[in-house]
Amino acid sequence: MPYYRPIAMGDGLPLAGGPLRFARVEILDRAAPARIVDAESLPDAALAAVTASREPVAGLPVGRTAVMGILNITPDSFSDGGRNAAPAIAVAAAQALARAGADIIDIGAESTRPGAAAVDLATETARLADV
Repeated sequence: MPYYRPIAMGDGLPLAGGPLRFARVEILDRAAPARIVDAESLPDAALAAVTASREPVAGLPVGRTAVMGILNITPDSFSDGGRNAAPAIAVAAAQALARAGADIIDIGAESTRPGAAAVDLATETARLADV
């Protein structure tokens, strides 16, 4: 069974209904050497599958870039000095990120600061529980 890998280019057909375009496709098959062909030479079903718009994933549209807001709730955060460690402040900060256009909010409850001590699961969960 062949696998079709579109090669993104500036023009051509829409990849998955999105903004990327392709005019050539690499065909990969365990039974034959890889080869590159014009997209229009693909079987109709394969071309339809590669160009069809995709359903949203986790409520996020596939055809546009999503914006992720980062919210650190560790008391020793290197990026904000622990400003968002209190749950009420963290919730307000998350709401501000959403109002500013964040599609996703990544909440960090364990420091990634170089040399920071590891946090056990119970502590990390407790930090997240009220946020």
